[in-house]
Amino acid sequence: MRIFVSTLLFIGVLFFCCKNKTTSKSRVNNSKEDSVVKPLNASVINSHYSNSELRVSAYLIYNDGTLSTFDILNDKTIALWNVIAGGGDALKPSDSIKIDFNGDMDSLNIKVKNGRKLVIDTTTIHSEKGFNFIIRNTGCFEVFITVKRNKTVVYNDTIPFHCGE
Repeated sequence: MRIFVSTLLFIGVLFFCCKNKTTSKSRVNNSKEDSVVKPLNASVINSHYSNSELRVSAYLIYNDGTLSTFDILNDKTIALWNVIAGGGDALKPSDSIKIDFNGDMDSLNIKVKNGRKLVIDTTTIHSEKGFNFIIRNTGCFEVFITVKRNKTVVYNDTIPFHCGE
């Protein structure tokens, strides 16, 4: 009989302890959310996008070290023909690109191919900040960008480089 009463008492204590911890966590989270001050830049950037979205952009890195002012990944009106010689809309010769990733970066598998060559194959875990990659020897072959989360494609696009006469 004592064992039965002790067991019931133990279960009752566990139940009430767990219930109170959940409630206190909620209060802590709410108070943290109320006191968080976001930097100005973060509020400007996130005003158009939600944090759950993944945003990918890419820019030419000219041979003199400067970046293009246009996004070669998202602006499909840009002509990327003979970029290595400064052709198309490139303005100056370029043989490298910078790819920027921003937004929800948690648990992503990122693959980037330059033509048929796999140049990036990486996975992010618990990343809260955006990051970028520099891809070299670009300009004549299409660059393929594929991003997966939990084996589901969340982003897939191509930078349409071409060379010829």
